Amino acid sequence: MALKFAFVRIGVETIRTIVFEKPSLTSVSAFMENALTDEFYDDYITLDDCFDCIKHSFGDIFYQTILTTLLVNLGLKVTLQIVTRLCDKERKEVISRVVILLGGLFLIFHHFDSIYLSVLFLIYSVLGISLLNFRKNLVNNSLWIYVFIAIVSNELLYQFGSEKNIRLRIHLMSASMKLLSLRALLKTIVIDQDKSVPHFNLLITYLIHPQSLPLGGYFPPNLHLTADHYASFSFLKQSILSFIQAFIFLALSDCLILMVINSGENLIVDVFTQYLPESVCQMIGKLFVTYCTALQFRLSHYFVCFLIQSAHNFWGSEITVAKPSMVELPRSLVDVVIAWDIPMHKWLKERIYKPSKDKFGWASSIFITYATSSFIHGFRFEIWSVLLTLGLLTWIESLLRHLLASAIDTCIEAKSCSYTTEDTESRISVNYFSVFINHFKALFRSPVTNNPSCTRKHKFTPYNSFWVIIINLGFSLLAIFHLAYLGSSFNLGEEQTSTKYVIETWFDIGFYSHIIGLITILFYYLVK
Repeated sequence: MALKFAFVRIGVETIRTIVFEKPSLTSVSAFMENALTDEFYDDYITLDDCFDCIKHSFGDIFYQTILTTLLVNLGLKVTLQIVTRLCDKERKEVISRVVILLGGLFLIFHHFDSIYLSVLFLIYSVLGISLLNFRKNLVNNSLWIYVFIAIVSNELLYQFGSEKNIRLRIHLMSASMKLLSLRALLKTIVIDQDKSVPHFNLLITYLIHPQSLPLGGYFPPNLHLTADHYASFSFLKQSILSFIQAFIFLALSDCLILMVINSGENLIVDVFTQYLPESVCQMIGKLFVTYCTALQFRLSHYFVCFLIQSAHNFWGSEITVAKPSMVELPRSLVDVVIAWDIPMHKWLKERIYKPSKDKFGWASSIFITYATSSFIHGFRFEIWSVLLTLGLLTWIESLLRHLLASAIDTCIEAKSCSYTTEDTESRISVNYFSVFINHFKALFRSPVTNNPSCTRKHKFTPYNSFWVIIINLGFSLLAIFHLAYLGSSFNLGEEQTSTKYVIETWFDIGFYSHIIGLITILFYYLVK
């Protein structure tokens, strides 16, 4: 009996739903209807099908969303170039801020395509900046309460019928992060250094800067940057490279991954069924589709991240938004947490984790950090269920690996060790590929004796013990399995990613990450 593996694509449409929160005029899935069906049989997807899909995907995203933003940003850069050349130092700073502010306002009204949403977002931004003009609000919790009320109110409006408000989610998250970062910065300037609050125009420009629109990317406060910096084209090459990388990930997530799924399905049907029982093939098929579903979501995420990074680079910020290689080939789940969204990770670490750790301890601070991240993402079960599960799994892995590393004096902790050599005191990171090659060479010659030493004083390191590499590789494979499990719950459409859908998806693959996590924590407390 032929095996059938259903797969719902979550590429461009997911990006529109989750990031742009804006329905498309045309659907790539409709375009591919002749090439693909809801269930794959013995038909192969050709390269022509893929190229047509890529062409349609690029046009769909580029002309509907990116083109206007690109033209506005280029226009702003050219205008700033003219301003910086024609005006004196004092005037060009004022005029450049006004130009950037007008560009941000235009992109807000264009992106939301709704006066109601645009005005709501501007009111939220203006009121937030106004709160920061009072010294007492820099030391009390009034801004935190304001952010909490705003996010809850938006979610309630959406839940009780105002479907447009879903498009405010990503922008409320970004603006809230910026406001809380401004609070910390202004506390240093106003309270610690006893200086006056910067001008309102300077603060509001940071909040609605074109660098964050329309994708809602967060970047730390940059009030010190001048008009000359914003007018410069010195980072244009870096911006173009990030833009190209973004569309490579779009092609992978929206089209090329479908060839992989189709080829894998046919391999299982045509080859595996001849040598393995059908139940085993079904299990392999489920795991394969689970991994590909999660991979496609991650590739879509990288597309958005590199678009945001391109915008940051365009405006002169050397910000790395994500590191796909660290996520796809993680040493531990800690790597995934760090590399998935680097600006947000840094914000959560500075604004939530560190203050919480000082008050409540390490374990509680991890839970508070993931709970905060879930909250600012909105009331979406598939988001906070994944984030809280990831937090639990990361915490369990860190506990177990620290225990094992201490017990057998080995470099296998969740956070990678650093190493120093006798020649230099500077720290170096391990390159597992080169270390593996050196271990292979050691089979045919005398082993190296002056290996780098671990800064944590572990006896066994990847340099002097091949088993350290094997153990770390095992944890890496486990992290990849967890990623497949967590990513499988994301699907196309708000109604499909309901609580019921997420639970059914995880039930279908046996809740294996939750079970592994439970077994791990039981093992930890038994051997502790």
